[in-house]
Amino acid sequence: MTTFGIVLAHGKWDKPPFAIAGLADALRAGGHVVATPELPWSLGRLYDAPFAQALDALDAAAHQLRQQGCRQVLLGGHSLGANAALACAGRHGCADGLLVLAPGHLPERLHADGFTGASLEQAHAAILAGRHGRIPLVDVFQGQPRRLRLEPVHYLEYFAADGPAVLPDNCRRLGSAIPLLWVTGRADPHFALGSTYAYALAPPHPASAYVEIDADHVGTPAAATPIVLDWLTRTYGCAADSLPGGQTENTNG
Repeated sequence: MTTFGIVLAHGKWDKPPFAIAGLADALRAGGHVVATPELPWSLGRLYDAPFAQALDALDAAAHQLRQQGCRQVLLGGHSLGANAALACAGRHGCADGLLVLAPGHLPERLHADGFTGASLEQAHAAILAGRHGRIPLVDVFQGQPRRLRLEPVHYLEYFAADGPAVLPDNCRRLGSAIPLLWVTGRADPHFALGSTYAYALAPPHPASAYVEIDADHVGTPAAATPIVLDWLTRTYGCAADSLPGGQTENTNG
C-alpha cells in the first residue's frame, strides 16, 4: 500500500487527544503518517492566533510530511478543522486530497441567525479605538452561544460573514480538482444544508464523494473511520471494497 502523509485538523473547543484521535490511530495502523497539530481554536488556546496563521501551520505540517518522504499529502479535519483544511488547500495548494468530516463553523450563518452581529460591531469598534487586547465576544458551538475573550482582529478573521472562514467560499477557492471525501452525520445540525451548500461548489473530481452517515457532529470522525479507510484504498489505486452498511454516497464526478 502507498504510504500517505495526512494532516488532520481538530474541531472547535476540542482538546487532546481530540475527536479525531480514533481516526488518526486507524490511519497510522494502516501505515500512513499522520500529523494532528493543536490549532488556535482548541479549548486550551481559544483563538490565540488569527485564521491565516492557522492555515500557515497546516501548510507547514504538510510540508514537513513531504520532507519526511511522503509523496502524497492529504489535508483533513473535523468541524472548524475541516473548514480550515479546505481553506488551506485553496490558499496554499498543498494538498493531494481532502478529508472533510462534519464541517462546521459557518460565520455567514452565525451572522444571519443573529448570533454574532453585535460582537462583530464591538470588535470593529475596539479596533478603531486602538484597543487590541482580548474582550468578551460571542462564539457558538452547535447552536449554543458562549462568550469568550478574544482579540478583536482575530475575531473578525474567524467570524466575519465575508471573511476567510466562510465555508462555501473556501470550496470555491480550490484552484484545481483534487479528490474530496465529505462525510456528514444525519444527526448533525448542519446536515440539512446538504451537498449543494458547499460541497458542490468545489471543482468536481471523479473520485470525490459526499457521504451521509448515522452520527452526530462530535461522533462523525470515529463513525467515518471505515469510510475514510475504504475511500483512501479505492481512490489511491487499490481494489475497492463496498461501503459499510448504513451509508449513502453521492459522487460529483
